[in-house]
This record gives sequence, C-alpha cells and structure tokens, in this order.
Amino acid sequence: MRAGAGFAPGYDESRTSHKRIYQGGTAWDSAVTTVIRIPTRPNLFGGINYVFGLPDPDKHCVEVGVGMTYMFGDSLWFEEGVSGRTTLGWLSVAGRRHFISKHFMFRIGAMLMFSSNQVTPNLDTGFGYCF
Repeated sequence: MRAGAGFAPGYDESRTSHKRIYQGGTAWDSAVTTVIRIPTRPNLFGGINYVFGLPDPDKHCVEVGVGMTYMFGDSLWFEEGVSGRTTLGWLSVAGRRHFISKHFMFRIGAMLMFSSNQVTPNLDTGFGYCF
C-alpha cells in the first residue's frame, strides 16, 4: 500500500486570442495574451502496489502500482475547466532499493496520470518507511 502527501508546483499558463479590427477603412490584426497564474497546490495520494522480489537490505527490486491523487485547487494542466479540485488516476512502474534492515526505501520510475481529458507521462520518485 502507498499513501502520502505532496504538492504540485505552480506555473503560468498563457492564452493568446486574435482579432481583426477595422478602423477608418483600415484593417489590422490585434493579439491579446492573457496569463493565468496557477499557484502551488497540495495533494493527497493513495494506492496499491506490489513489490517483485522483496530484496535483502542491499538489493534492488521492481514495484508496480495503481492509485488516485486528489489535488486541492484547480489544475488547468490536467483539466480544461476551472474547479475547486482535481482527481487523477495513475499507474506506475519503478525500481526500488531498500536500506537499513529493509525499513527505508527509495524508488525511481515512470508514471502515467489519467484525468478526464488526457494522459500525462511523469517521473515517479519517492522515499519512505516500509512496514
């Protein structure tokens, strides 16, 4: 099982709209750029994962997982509309290494995140305590 908290970093998203303006018999094009600033948003995540070849303390293994992430606040990166929350599903595959009598671990791998309108590939990293 995997559970935790994190954050999605803030970013700026810009949109440009074009318009043809007629004035005094002359036509010219106008472009207006709107910048939307998306702040850093906290999130909670949980999922189920399986570790293949649970290692001795000094060996590597492979972890596959599936789960959900709940993001507080809007995320225009994943969703088209403005809302107070974003819910994402994800699938991950990662290499994992255990330390200190198998209780602490570090992992790095690949993740696919699913929203209502797109699939986004991401880097999957993590560290934590194993029970």
